[in-house]
Amino acid sequence: KRSLSFAIIEHRYNIKSTYYFRNIKNVFKPNIILKIKELKHEIGYHYECLDESKGNVKKAINIFKNNLDKFSKLAKIQTICMHGNSISKWDNRDIWKHNKFEDYNIIGEPYLSIDYSDILYLSDTSRNWDTKKLKIKDIVDSNVEFKIRSTNDIIDLIDKKGYKKIALLIHPDSWTDNKFDWSIEFLIQSMKNIIKRMFKLLK
Repeated sequence: KRSLSFAIIEHRYNIKSTYYFRNIKNVFKPNIILKIKELKHEIGYHYECLDESKGNVKKAINIFKNNLDKFSKLAKIQTICMHGNSISKWDNRDIWKHNKFEDYNIIGEPYLSIDYSDILYLSDTSRNWDTKKLKIKDIVDSNVEFKIRSTNDIIDLIDKKGYKKIALLIHPDSWTDNKFDWSIEFLIQSMKNIIKRMFKLLK
């Protein structure tokens, strides 16, 4: 529902985004996906096949094909994006070390197909815009330096047109104007961040 709220606001401002959906019960909601598609946003598949297959590449590619078929019944899937489970020992992108996503009529994967050297990449993972602190897998190689602490800093940056290219990774489930829901989300993410810090120390 929060993704749909995001999509409606973006559509109002003539912004087109790509919404990547995982194939899990509380995320794969065909009615929501179709509504977002109707708002002219792109629908993509947020795959986590190596996690699901526990590292078995052959099994993972079969999971990918089955899920892609499922998504393709709702929308034309042109791009895919890995789900970066921080505590999983597998990197879902590694499935493409042994296969080609182009064989499935996919034209791109954000972490494999884009040269970020001159792109400002910003991610709200872990409720933190700093890409180095708590991010483990959703990291890119970029020569663009930035000092951003808050969302207001990003607004100022865009207003001043400080960067020509900005890639924004946003998790709509982290955003709400309902104070109770926001508090619950804050507590859950804070606990996750403690686990991430421990995981990074162990690594």
